[in-house]
Amino acid sequence: GPDDEEGDENRPTASGTCLSVVGLILATVGWLASVACCSLPLWKRTEFSGQTLMVRQTMVEGLWVSCILPGVGKANCRTYSGSGKDVPLDVYVGRILTLAAVATAFLGLLVNWAGSRCCSLVGSQETKSRLLTASGLAFLVAGAAQLLAVTWPAYVLATEFHHPLVHEVLAISIGPCIHLGWGAGALLLAGGALLASPCCRRQRRGRRRRSRDYASPYSPGGREPGTSVRNFV
Repeated sequence: GPDDEEGDENRPTASGTCLSVVGLILATVGWLASVACCSLPLWKRTEFSGQTLMVRQTMVEGLWVSCILPGVGKANCRTYSGSGKDVPLDVYVGRILTLAAVATAFLGLLVNWAGSRCCSLVGSQETKSRLLTASGLAFLVAGAAQLLAVTWPAYVLATEFHHPLVHEVLAISIGPCIHLGWGAGALLLAGGALLASPCCRRQRRGRRRRSRDYASPYSPGGREPGTSVRNFV
């Protein structure tokens, strides 16, 4: 009957709230991982092992700086020029996509906060629901950008690794930031999918309908459940 249908609609309220919280946590962790991926110079690791070198040296490269780590002594770091002429194309594109992922995910966090219960800037529940869904879409875009940002440099590194001339002198490997970027993209996609999922939207619609059905009978437009409105002439 109608009561059963209403109960079925309101039943996923607790699970929908749990999914929203889990989605926000995953997206927040993914955003922090993207920030670390953007900052640390650990995208590419190269070990020089030629016979002319007395001491083995290791060079680590990131989006903004490259450092040479000698076996003994202090590390020597060099910042890329602002023009980007000395930056490989895959690193330059990875820099743009990573910055876009960090900025978009941060925007998603702000939109999610604006649509949460603790924020009083938006009073309409319908608008809050749309803001939460929009935050999920922002996290999905950020996750896709982060995955693209690390996948192309990883492909280029894999190509260099299998090059016969380079492999004799250099030992090239993927840095930890590439793996961190893959994890960040996956977390952002998972969090965005949960926040934008139909289950969470159904939960928010069920909460609004329940609040209207159980409105106070003394308030304007409020009536008790099970009562009907009759017109008297």
